[in-house]
Amino acid sequence: NKVGEIRNYVKTGQGSFIEAVLSPELYDHFDYFALQEGDSSEIGLAQYDFWYINETGRWEYGADYWNKLVHQYVPAFLVGRESKESLKIDSLSQRLRLGTEEGAFSLGSTRTGFSDTYRNFGPLGAIVFWIIGYGFGSLYSIATSGSLFGQYYYLILLADGIKSITHDTAELLRALPFILGVSLIVMIFARRRPRVRRNITNSGRLPNSWVDTNRND
Repeated sequence: NKVGEIRNYVKTGQGSFIEAVLSPELYDHFDYFALQEGDSSEIGLAQYDFWYINETGRWEYGADYWNKLVHQYVPAFLVGRESKESLKIDSLSQRLRLGTEEGAFSLGSTRTGFSDTYRNFGPLGAIVFWIIGYGFGSLYSIATSGSLFGQYYYLILLADGIKSITHDTAELLRALPFILGVSLIVMIFARRRPRVRRNITNSGRLPNSWVDTNRND
């Protein structure tokens, strides 16, 4: 129980909670993944990614975001599978997916948004979560003020916003073009006024049934 180790560290007077979290001795004891056994938790996968980047220095600088957009919006049946794959940038996720590099992997587990932001931007990845939080906070304020626009986008983006924590932040970026594109098309058609068809006789005069019989000439 890793939480128990931290509690014991503080309780026995070895240091404060912050010192316990930052303690290299305790950190070395954290074993969330077993690389040889292929058994990893989500936190374990994120831990491995942090360790990998710190050891190799192979920062990705937004590669995952680009790869997600290519995977979602470039049709392989038009450009070909090889051409589509050639558009993608080398990244840890890409190498693990293709099996060209050994790493912590567990079927059905995700690597969390903390992993992809750190791999792409290092400690500055925290800014990504600030941007997401600020965006959803603004949408919530607009939504609670009664705006249909705010309510619609808050609800439709909420699932992908949660995935930014559980899966990766690139999921939200990948969904945005599709959601905004479809919404724009719907809004354009919704703003169009229906055509009014006037029932005009061949002579260009209104039918007698449309004329007010009570009108005094």
